[in-house]
Amino acid sequence: MARRRRSIPRLPAKQELILELLIGRREMYGLELVAASRGRLKRGTVYVTLGRAAGRRRASAPSLRSDPARPPRPRCVGAGGAPAARARAMKRPGERLRMLASRVCQPHAMERLIDPVLADLQCEYAAAQTRGQVWRGRWIRLAGYVAFWKVFGMHTAVRTVPAAREWLAADDRAIGRALGGVTVVATVVTAVLMLPPLRMLIRTANDERAYLPVTGREMGWLFLYLIPAALTIGIALGVPFGILWGLRGRVLSSSSRRAVAALAIAGALTGWFTQNTVMPAANQAFRQLIANHFTVANRGILVRGANELSLWELSARIEAAIRGGRAADAGSLLQSFYMRWVISVAPLVLGLFAIAVYAADGTGWKSMAIGATATIAYITFYIAITPSGYWSAASRVPPFTLAWIPNVGVVLLTIKLFLRSRGPANHLRPDSALRASSRSRRSATREGGQGYGGRP
Repeated sequence: MARRRRSIPRLPAKQELILELLIGRREMYGLELVAASRGRLKRGTVYVTLGRAAGRRRASAPSLRSDPARPPRPRCVGAGGAPAARARAMKRPGERLRMLASRVCQPHAMERLIDPVLADLQCEYAAAQTRGQVWRGRWIRLAGYVAFWKVFGMHTAVRTVPAAREWLAADDRAIGRALGGVTVVATVVTAVLMLPPLRMLIRTANDERAYLPVTGREMGWLFLYLIPAALTIGIALGVPFGILWGLRGRVLSSSSRRAVAALAIAGALTGWFTQNTVMPAANQAFRQLIANHFTVANRGILVRGANELSLWELSARIEAAIRGGRAADAGSLLQSFYMRWVISVAPLVLGLFAIAVYAADGTGWKSMAIGATATIAYITFYIAITPSGYWSAASRVPPFTLAWIPNVGVVLLTIKLFLRSRGPANHLRPDSALRASSRSRRSATREGGQGYGGRP
């Protein structure tokens, strides 16, 4: 039986090239290595390659420059000599970049990637200044900054997915479950709200067969035009119900609360931007396409209605209608104006309310039922005041008060629940904590430990 031949481990091509350039030559820095490679290496690639080699715990060649592995060289520190009298202390290039990177990167990334780039930049720049090469120093500084951002960008791109997974898995996957719940609920609501306008396009032939009198290309555009209006309502409903469903049975920590609150703020900002910019243009394009396809008389440019105006245009038209004495037109415009603001702030108001309910009374089924009931009551109120009679000038309740009463009530209730959760008594339900602790025990046991009381 023939013996299996052992494969000789080989270094990657870039590492072999760096070693070939350094063997038998003087010590070289980043720009000198790039120049010696004749275009085969880039300055950022050199540092990334060396950082990966250090991450695999491979020993570098004796002549290979490895700044983090030893203290700075004496000839580079203070290469410019003693400062003259009354001279200001000059900052070395790259100090601000290192301060920025230290806030984002972990210590091992700073040691293997960021510090070598900045150390070579400072050393080469100091050497150029000592020789009096002003333009050479400026070029080294620019090339060093480009190399820094290249290395920083490559490291950020590589670490984005693992960091996102760790962030979503924190606190027993509370953040990931909340984000998943919001996404699922918002997607389902958006799809359901897009069906009624599309069903209106269905026609019946003489043989009672249903068909769509539009081409596939037109159907695709109509589908895209309906997404913004449906998405705003989907976000408004998806944030509270997604948080209630995703955080059920989890013990909320301060970090998970902040992350879910940021999710609610992002939903509110997305809804406001969509309603003020994207939705009016999409609604107008939808109406124009329908008018051009199904009617002959209305093939011109249609006049924009209330749903096709931005908030600023809607406000200007309301003022013009009030000055002109057109109370009926002003009522419908006021309804559209205030309801857009309500839908925009609903993710923030209802999302914070859902967090407050779980923070005060635990994350069990009872708290979920309370939060869902309050959210449904909030939505039902606005559905009930949809008729235009509530928004006319003759209404007993002003439109502004009518629009913001539920939001003020929910905000006050949210503040009360948050204050209750910070009280001396612990209002978290014990069953949620027990479930979380039992899950941690099972995970520790699966990893090979003996649980509590066992040996590591």
